[in-house]
Amino acid sequence: MNVDNKTAETRAADKRRQNSAAYSAVAAKYADILQEKRPAPTHPRMSLVSRASMFSPFAALRGFDDEIADVDERRARNGN
Repeated sequence: MNVDNKTAETRAADKRRQNSAAYSAVAAKYADILQEKRPAPTHPRMSLVSRASMFSPFAALRGFDDEIADVDERRARNGN
């Protein structure tokens, strides 16, 4: 599927969605703010490095590093 066809399909899906009763209800409810621009951010954006450092201490496999160290020690003692 090329990009032009996908764009046409997406536009058709958007039209169907916009013609639905649910969309009409939401559009009527929020008509006063739907066309507004997004508000400007009130604080500076965090750098990607800072964001990544927040998650680096997270250990998905608790104790995994200890197990790896134990295996390395056993292999070193056995000469493998």
